[in-house]
Amino acid sequence: MSGLYRYISRSTTFSSLNLKCSITQLSLPFKYSSINNSNVGVNNNNIVNTSSLFNNRYSNNIGTFNNNNNNNNNNSFNNTYCTKSDFNNIRVKNNKDGSVSIDELFHKEQNRFWRKIKDRVEEPLWKAIQDTDWVKPTDIQTAIIPHILDNRNVLASSKTGNGKTAAYSIPLLHIVNTVKQNIINNNINKEDNNQQQKEDKEVDAEEEEEENGQAEVVIQTTTTKLKIPIINTKELNRFDPIGLVIVPSKELAIQVTEHIEQLSKYMDGIRIVNIFGGVGEFTQEKKIKSGVDILVGTTGAILQQLSKGNLSLRQVHMTVLDEFDKLFNYGFFPDVKQIFDSMPLIAHKNRNGMQTALFSATINFEKHNDLITRFSPYHIMENFNKDLQPPKEVRQHFYLIDHRKKRSLLLYFFRRGGKTSLKNSKVLIFARTQQRVDNLVKSLGEEGIKALPIHADMSLAKRVETVQQFKDGNEFQVIVATDVMARGIDIEDLDAVVNFDVPHVSEDYVHRVGRVGRQGKEGFSLSFVSKEKLVFEVGQRVVGLNEQHLIKNIEKLLSKQINYSKIPGPWKEDDVADGSEEEEGHVDGESEPLVDKVDDEKRHQDRLERKSVLQILLKRNMLEKIDGPMTRQGLPRVRINPNAKISNRMLAKLKIDRKGEIVELPPLTDFGDGRYEEVVSQFDKQSARSKGVGIRPANKKVFAPSKIMTKRQEKKNIKDSIFNSKFNNTNDNSDLDHQ
Repeated sequence: MSGLYRYISRSTTFSSLNLKCSITQLSLPFKYSSINNSNVGVNNNNIVNTSSLFNNRYSNNIGTFNNNNNNNNNNSFNNTYCTKSDFNNIRVKNNKDGSVSIDELFHKEQNRFWRKIKDRVEEPLWKAIQDTDWVKPTDIQTAIIPHILDNRNVLASSKTGNGKTAAYSIPLLHIVNTVKQNIINNNINKEDNNQQQKEDKEVDAEEEEEENGQAEVVIQTTTTKLKIPIINTKELNRFDPIGLVIVPSKELAIQVTEHIEQLSKYMDGIRIVNIFGGVGEFTQEKKIKSGVDILVGTTGAILQQLSKGNLSLRQVHMTVLDEFDKLFNYGFFPDVKQIFDSMPLIAHKNRNGMQTALFSATINFEKHNDLITRFSPYHIMENFNKDLQPPKEVRQHFYLIDHRKKRSLLLYFFRRGGKTSLKNSKVLIFARTQQRVDNLVKSLGEEGIKALPIHADMSLAKRVETVQQFKDGNEFQVIVATDVMARGIDIEDLDAVVNFDVPHVSEDYVHRVGRVGRQGKEGFSLSFVSKEKLVFEVGQRVVGLNEQHLIKNIEKLLSKQINYSKIPGPWKEDDVADGSEEEEGHVDGESEPLVDKVDDEKRHQDRLERKSVLQILLKRNMLEKIDGPMTRQGLPRVRINPNAKISNRMLAKLKIDRKGEIVELPPLTDFGDGRYEEVVSQFDKQSARSKGVGIRPANKKVFAPSKIMTKRQEKKNIKDSIFNSKFNNTNDNSDLDHQ
């Protein structure tokens, strides 16, 4: 009965150490002889048999969910987080005489919490973990590391700042080091090797070390046996990567590399290389050709090195997709697909192969279920963020505001005091486009607020320098960025996030807000939501954007209602004159009065919207042009196509007079072709199709023109003829009576 698990769903305090970090939902194994009501203090409802848990884990083909965070998922990480500084502060108060070493107590407790993982990893790797300030592993680390070490495909999700990078880096390093040791010692494919080959490899290794000026490679013996997956390749070598980490951005690639290097600092001979666009290709090619064990890179850079023949992925044993939901979007997926085509087959129920691990803070099964099954078959899922919520330490505020007043409201929060003040705070501001980022940085600078921009058009060196300047916080306390900074980037002591523009992808809101509230630290977010819909041009397309509609999408994702807050303090929107807000592709003049400027802008948007909506309706044959001069608005005269099936909701918004002049049209955001978020998605789909990804085109209804006689038209003609005959008979009878 040693396989019984107790689920602790209550808050427990370690009284012996006075640690004020509660533990929730830990799964601890107990022997049957030690379980009794007096010692454990749990009822039968809290005890689950391992056999049923095993059956739940491995029950179906598409993957399994290990539900070890029942009912208290919101508290799964933040209530369990304790740093070394927290531990030391507590011990200083309770150890005033200094009789016990704080470091000694810290390592003792660290050994106790990490015991299960410690017993399964290399000694050098455990030594690196000891150097960190992690008193105990987080929930995601406790749950997922053993599964990866068991060579299982995994799907993992937890709130931002929960230690997901370490959750896959620790087992990845252990697996890579074990495989590399077997390669060096010729323990793989022994039947094809002989003593002479061993001697030749040893000579080659010595010559390589002499040429590179490196010390002798010493690989520590593993403390436990690790079952190495069989990779179908003719011969394993010491130059091609064994582990691969794919990330969506350059900044995240750099950050992941730093984390892995920190954990591998005592592991001799582990070569970690990161590659991404925007830097010297020659330097990256040189690093790859000299040998790599773990490769971290963006999709485009990896694919480029593969196409040039500088990189081979045929002996990769484990692949990690960090922020996999982003990588599965149309903009990245074509490259991901080609990369996987160059790697060994993924491990399956009845097949050995490459191991995969998918990590993200958000899992949208409705969008990505098929791809998850494809790239991680028969996986074990550990989902500690089922409700898709940002960290609970983040106070979220939403303000409904005229889009022309957003900039004034932002400056107001920088000037005022209070709980939502941005004064003297480290702030990350998100804007929709690169142009808006640059304009906002300029406006903040004019008000004496030093801010740094960051977006995809900047060189990598400049972006790295910008992030480092912001992290240092000596001169710049504010950074304005597009969504390149939304995922995975860890910035210490970040106080607030401002959504100057609401993200058009709902999941991006969770990732944006998740830049604060990391590792249990408190913070807040401000989101500015436009009251009215916006109409502007993207490339050669006119699109509409309704930020309140985007908030509705976020509500669906979070499964809760979002309430707008009242702007604190003496703010009065009507008293603030701010006509400086600029939309994409439109720059306002300085000499024009504010009222005239606003009116001109509104008239300009109305013309753009009417013209765009009319083009969509004509393209779908809902409306047809008729002969006659152009209307006063410069639009053609039209009529409704009798073959078109138009809903009553749209007919109520579509009004055309007898002369064919348009009186009223539906808003642009009523059509998928006119919504900003849909147009951006269409651009990504077109790019994916051009790279060979099979995507079904959207099923758009295009009706037959009126000159083609359809069944609908025949029925309408019959009704019209019956009506006309009755009308004519009525007129004839009235004429006879009159006579």
